[in-house]
Amino acid sequence: MTAVLSTTKLTEIFIACDDFMNKFTSHQLSQGYQMEPATQLMSESEMMAIVIFYHHSGLRCFKYFYELEVQRGLRSYFPACYSYSRFVSLMQRLNLPLLVFLCACRLAAATRGNYMDATKLVVCHNKRIFSHKVFQGLARRGKSSTGWFFGLKLHAVINELGQLVVFRLTSGNVADNNPQFLDKLTGDSSSRFSTCSRGTATSTTPGIEVP
Repeated sequence: MTAVLSTTKLTEIFIACDDFMNKFTSHQLSQGYQMEPATQLMSESEMMAIVIFYHHSGLRCFKYFYELEVQRGLRSYFPACYSYSRFVSLMQRLNLPLLVFLCACRLAAATRGNYMDATKLVVCHNKRIFSHKVFQGLARRGKSSTGWFFGLKLHAVINELGQLVVFRLTSGNVADNNPQFLDKLTGDSSSRFSTCSRGTATSTTPGIEVP
């Protein structure tokens, strides 16, 4: 069964990604970075649009999304798309552009009600902690509602409209209700946020208007 996806949203995402990549590439060249020759079948803007559109699609399997939706249903939008295995192997190139795109173009402003929570990112089973080397020095033991784990934590603050305000990646032993961490996360929690209950931070800045 093929999902019905909005091509208007896909076009909107691609335009935003393409405008950003033009500025991002120009900045890299102005800083003296050497760029690879443009010999790829797909541009980074196209690949970024596909990855972002996948999260808008509501589908849970990227392989299904790419092979059935992108390569078939959206073939006219991506006539030179890679095979699934090739696309996945090149996705690591998008890490930096996607991170900069998110931080520079897609973070929202805080409102009067803002909510903070964290999710665990397990890097290995607890029995293999002492032999783990990939995230050595970064991963730590932590505890979540489901028990102890070894890894990292992704902390995020969203406003009352469900928009992402700020996020941080930390070691697994950092609690999201720690006032000192809240200061670092929000920049100035003493004037903008106050922790009201577990998993909740409320904006206290005077003058913020709620749409």
